[in-house]
Amino acid sequence: MRKNGSVWRRKKIEALPADHWSCEPWGHSVEMGPITLRPLGAKEWPSFCNLIDDEIITQNGWTSEWKADIEKATDLARLGVFPSDRSLAPKLVDFVIASRSEGTVMGSISLNPLSDGSLDAAEVGYWIGPEYRRRGFATAALDAISRFGFVHLGLTRIVASTAANNAASIKVIESASFTFTGAGTVTLPNGVATAARMYERCHVHPNPIPCRRRKR
Repeated sequence: MRKNGSVWRRKKIEALPADHWSCEPWGHSVEMGPITLRPLGAKEWPSFCNLIDDEIITQNGWTSEWKADIEKATDLARLGVFPSDRSLAPKLVDFVIASRSEGTVMGSISLNPLSDGSLDAAEVGYWIGPEYRRRGFATAALDAISRFGFVHLGLTRIVASTAANNAASIKVIESASFTFTGAGTVTLPNGVATAARMYERCHVHPNPIPCRRRKR
């Protein structure tokens, strides 16, 4: 239990003010600049899955079994069956990145518990569809979810890592006010170890961003 009385859960945060954040059911969105972070709607699932190309799978080290699960979920969504939990690992916050002006789903971003069990820190992971890259969307999403985590989840530190040779991702992370903390190695879901650059962002931003309740 935290000092403010909130209780840590791998899939949700309890005892936070109801008008700030609700994970079950997903009920809020975060708007910032050109993007909106929000829950994934059932009707959007097929288009969301279609964004996941071979490059994204390779970069994230996802397995062929994971890809098969996504394809199965896409087929079910077309029949009106929507997965109740699209997470393949425990997450604190799991949003899609959408265009604020058009509502188009462009990618995904999440805050994940650290392996050391830290209660006031999390790791951010994200990906964005090929046609939406190099347009500032990923940077805006990374900034927005970081501020959301600090203000509404009580986090004090968010860490990020990317492959050492992924220049585009390095630029995104550094543009979102993350500080380089050193080189290291990360093991991808497929078991492959790769050289990586490590970053962190600490809670120093004084201005919260609004958390808007979705209309039912």
